[in-house]
Amino acid sequence: MYSFIPSHPTYLRYLILLSLLLLAHLSFAQNCPQNNLNVAEVYFFDTDGTPFTEDMEFTPGTVVEGQIFVQFGGSANNAYSLFFAYDLIVNDVVIERTELCLFQGTNVIKDKPQYITDFSLTWGDKVEFGNIFMRWYTNPSPDCPSVEGSAAQCYANPGTFRVNTPIIPLPVIWQDFSVKKSDDGQSHSIRWSTAKEWDTSHFEIERAVGGVDEFEVIGEVTSVGWSDKLSSYSYLDPKIPGWGGRVYYRIKQVDLDGSYDFSPLLMIQSAENSTSLWNAYPNPISDNELKISYAGKKREELIQVRIYSMSSIFSASYTDPGTQLDLSHAIKNLPKGVMIVEITTKDYVESIKVVKK
Repeated sequence: MYSFIPSHPTYLRYLILLSLLLLAHLSFAQNCPQNNLNVAEVYFFDTDGTPFTEDMEFTPGTVVEGQIFVQFGGSANNAYSLFFAYDLIVNDVVIERTELCLFQGTNVIKDKPQYITDFSLTWGDKVEFGNIFMRWYTNPSPDCPSVEGSAAQCYANPGTFRVNTPIIPLPVIWQDFSVKKSDDGQSHSIRWSTAKEWDTSHFEIERAVGGVDEFEVIGEVTSVGWSDKLSSYSYLDPKIPGWGGRVYYRIKQVDLDGSYDFSPLLMIQSAENSTSLWNAYPNPISDNELKISYAGKKREELIQVRIYSMSSIFSASYTDPGTQLDLSHAIKNLPKGVMIVEITTKDYVESIKVVKK
């Protein structure tokens, strides 16, 4: 079985979106004939107070901080304690709905821009501010009204106001991503597809074991380059860790100019390898003595040995190791405790847990 990492919860995202749409529907379903207080204009400034424009020199993908100002209009001179709600919409998807209490206990200031809140955007995204809903009291009140159910006037605007920034298409639209374990548990089949690609050079398959702190590139697949149709790719990872545990995968899409984008993360639970070709002894280790032996025929190839302890890593390569290797020199300066001995050949990776007393 594999699962999406919680930092990328697609299903939950759809549930949130559905809830927001239902909330907006309930809000706009109210009878809001009042137009004596309305939203005349929405302004988007950077943190220096400069209006956003399409020719600002930000690198696509950069997170930019900004501020939202609203200019209120209408004939009302007695609008107090304003309940103000809006949707933040990115690339035509509702990201979040925000509810604010403005001018608490005071009259709403009209005909000049008023600071509402801070926000951030990713340069190149289409960012909109919309589905505005307001409620207010006609007499001074220390608290703002709720979404519904109180004696207050209201205003609704289902339209949107777009931040004046350039819309830069993503280099790739990810369609699907999956990882499947082989029947014998010795390899993982990685498959992904894209709905569209622009100027893509290749894909790099990255893997991390046990956690998501350190990814390594384990393979590369050439892209179709440019396509507005579904494109499918696959890669076989034959060297999964033999001690079992969580294995994480992601795909790095690399553009022709070197820019890149990552797929969502996937995690798969790797089973412990029950077929061992190597044996470590003595285990537990005593007197700083450790050897590994090979159960098969004499090996006449390059192998790499890594020993992982809690604070150190030993790494060495051996040519023509035969059927036995003495690793006593490697563990001499390693601390006591649990260690993992990892043997890598051109065909597979095997790991053995040992304990140094």
